[in-house]
Amino acid sequence: MLTAFKTVREAERRQLELELLTRDAELRTLRAQIDPHFRYNSLNSISALTTSDAPGARRMCLLLGEFLATRWTCACASLEGGVIRLDIARQNERLTIVIENPCDADVAVSRAGGMGLANVRGRLEAMFGREASMDTRVDAGQFRVELHLPVIT
Repeated sequence: MLTAFKTVREAERRQLELELLTRDAELRTLRAQIDPHFRYNSLNSISALTTSDAPGARRMCLLLGEFLATRWTCACASLEGGVIRLDIARQNERLTIVIENPCDADVAVSRAGGMGLANVRGRLEAMFGREASMDTRVDAGQFRVELHLPVIT
């Protein structure tokens, strides 16, 4: 019975991953089609408003900024879904990228992570050597990845 339960959980996880990959590909395709035209038209509209309606132009800039802000709500590795958080900060000559999402507490996460994390580690090492690092951890139902990179100007 335990083996059957594990098999079902693994099948559910694979199905969720496939759904996420499909949604991501669809969104990237749509964004690639509309982004250039949408941005061009938005910027032209804002430009036209600057002389006739400065407060309207400012409001439109703020709305455009909100629209282009990135926040996805998706299934993650949790049946309940959740929010993926992305924080990027620069301190001196270091760039820190933090990605955090909810995870199912019942799913065991190995220290090394999956194939995707191994690929990222390999790319970081190939590009930056010891100047870059990646740390992962699970804490209070949140999976967190921290990337530390050198700033290249």
